[in-house]
Amino acid sequence: MIARSATRAYSVLGAFLGIGAPLGFLALRELVLRKKDHVTVRKELRQERTAYSYMALATPLVFGAFGLLLGRRHERLRSAQEQINRMHEEFCAIAAHDLRNPITALQLRLETLRERMKDGSANLPAEALERLVTNTRRLDQLVSQLLDATRIDSRKLEIAAVPTALPECISPIVDRLRMTVGKHSLELAIEGAPPAVMADPSRLDQILTNLVDNAAKYSPDGTPIRIAIRPEQGGATLSVTDRGFGISKDELPHVFERFYQSSRARAKKSGLGLGLYITKGLVDAHGGKISVASQPNRGSTFAVWLPRATPG
Repeated sequence: MIARSATRAYSVLGAFLGIGAPLGFLALRELVLRKKDHVTVRKELRQERTAYSYMALATPLVFGAFGLLLGRRHERLRSAQEQINRMHEEFCAIAAHDLRNPITALQLRLETLRERMKDGSANLPAEALERLVTNTRRLDQLVSQLLDATRIDSRKLEIAAVPTALPECISPIVDRLRMTVGKHSLELAIEGAPPAVMADPSRLDQILTNLVDNAAKYSPDGTPIRIAIRPEQGGATLSVTDRGFGISKDELPHVFERFYQSSRARAKKSGLGLGLYITKGLVDAHGGKISVASQPNRGSTFAVWLPRATPG
């Protein structure tokens, strides 16, 4: 339906251009004829009347046909793009499913091995086991990112938003994240009295985890990461501030793009460049907004605004 509308639009546009062409020619011709006497003008107009008639009929038809061809080409290109998107979505879903099965099996084996090490029935360096667990968890996270990015691209990302009090929801998440950020310290600040917002708690966990992981990854060890919740614009804002390397002015407009990696991220060769893209997709699905403010070598602040919970 959209493609047919585009085809009609191209045809109508072509016809209007075709009508405008002879009218524009006549206007220019009139400017030239004004400099001549009336007898000469009438004579030349009679001679050119037939040509003008053919032009008035032919040019809209020619331009309209050309617009029709452009519209049909646009329709074919759009259809091809939709087919490519479907193939991409199917490939990512199949790949993620096939990867998740062995990852789950590997995680179960590692947990079994960890239990056997505790009772002394297995012997393996603890550092090696933890490295295996960390890398397996990282691989599982990459697969999850691939699935979420595919759902966002195909507009199939679903959330179950309910009225949520941010302080009560965020506090246990921060407690858990304190064990994952290494030498960084996490500070939680509640400013004012934030209203309840419409949010999916599990997706809110994912949003905050992505932002805190990102802050920890690009900040020097030992620097604090501040999480703040405050009322703003009728809803509430959740912000994550670090004292890291910052983002250059040229890179700021691109940080939420799919597969985009800053120069710092490329140097570290970390991730797929999907974390912030997925975070923005999750915030958009909530009807919220996400923004970033940053200065090189002075840190960054990512702010997520969520709408106030509707009564009832």
